[in-house]
Amino acid sequence: MSTVLVVDDDEKIRKFVSMVLKKEGFYVAEARNGQEGFFMYNTQSPDLVLIDIIMPEKDGLSAIREIKAINGMAKVVAMSGGLVLTPDAYLDEAKEIGADCVLSKPFDRRKLVETVQNLLL
Repeated sequence: MSTVLVVDDDEKIRKFVSMVLKKEGFYVAEARNGQEGFFMYNTQSPDLVLIDIIMPEKDGLSAIREIKAINGMAKVVAMSGGLVLTPDAYLDEAKEIGADCVLSKPFDRRKLVETVQNLLL
């Protein structure tokens, strides 16, 4: 069973993503911000990280850079709904720094599962 780390400061989104992935048979760990997510990545070595871009304490872009610096082969999916910029601007930057895939919020259950399965299978 693959382990997925879900990093998002929005509890509703974090819980939705976790619930969907657990129903698909994945083990899921959760983090509330990039700092906590980076720590959990180092201690748990998940198979995939789903990470929001805009978060307090450490944004997703910083966390992606740090994760990729430790493990260039780490599988990372960046998520964003945008705030100041459009979601695409944040997600384009995430791809430039190493995200394997991006999801623009809101996304549906099918797209989430398909994205995770494609990266882990």
